[in-house]
Amino acid sequence: FFMGLNRFPEAEGVYSLLNKALPSMLSAQLNLGLCQLELGRIPEAIDTLSKACKLMPRNVMAWYCYSRACAQAGNTQEADLAKAKAIKLNPNAATLFGEMPPAEGGTP
Repeated sequence: FFMGLNRFPEAEGVYSLLNKALPSMLSAQLNLGLCQLELGRIPEAIDTLSKACKLMPRNVMAWYCYSRACAQAGNTQEADLAKAKAIKLNPNAATLFGEMPPAEGGTP
């Protein structure tokens, strides 16, 4: 709810509590990292989103957010690896990165 209103500090508090109380709620890890990213807490976002990627290795949004955080930290190599992983999981994810997805039958 709070993220939808761009109230990231409040959302971060909620997702932090959810992470502690319900560690099996994997989406809380991703949403916590997204809040940290939006709040400019890049090192924390990288740590949280890295965990989200390990917990949900097939989650395109986790890899996309992790790529954004790495890019903002200046770690372009890690950002590119995460971006490639997201696009490999779903070629349409290229649009998240401002790219056109490959033509049908093409490779990213």
